[in-house]
Amino acid sequence: MRGAPAISIKVGRSWLHLFAVAALWILGVAVCLAFFQSQHFEARRMLMTLMSLNVVLLGVIAFLGWWCAPCGLLRWDGKDWHWSGFGHVRVRRLLLTADFQKEMLVRVSAENGAVAWLWLNSRSAKQQWIPLRRAVIDSRAVLPSAESESASPHAAS
Repeated sequence: MRGAPAISIKVGRSWLHLFAVAALWILGVAVCLAFFQSQHFEARRMLMTLMSLNVVLLGVIAFLGWWCAPCGLLRWDGKDWHWSGFGHVRVRRLLLTADFQKEMLVRVSAENGAVAWLWLNSRSAKQQWIPLRRAVIDSRAVLPSAESESASPHAAS
């Protein structure tokens, strides 16, 4: 069987990521409000104030993490991955971390040690989604470029 075809996808911010951040933040706020209304609030005023500030601060940090998520072009040429966020540095490895069928979270590592976490989604890929998924899955079998070319399943093609 031949490997996945060459493919490229524009990577942007994930709405699933934003939804998870918002849902967890709302849950944290709800817990804080429940404690503020409890009968034992006076005894734990300082603890609850610190917990509330922590929920707000972590919510802001999580939102900034979503806002600053890497955007660019991810490309598979049939043999290697290329990420525009690394410039001319070669991608050493792309690792599928989470697969939600319509969205995938991947970890891209460069040869210089740089790492990027990318959310890939079917809305940005449209007709390319199935070939992209195939490329991500097929590339797991390919050894990093530093390894022997003869050990790669694509070397025989």
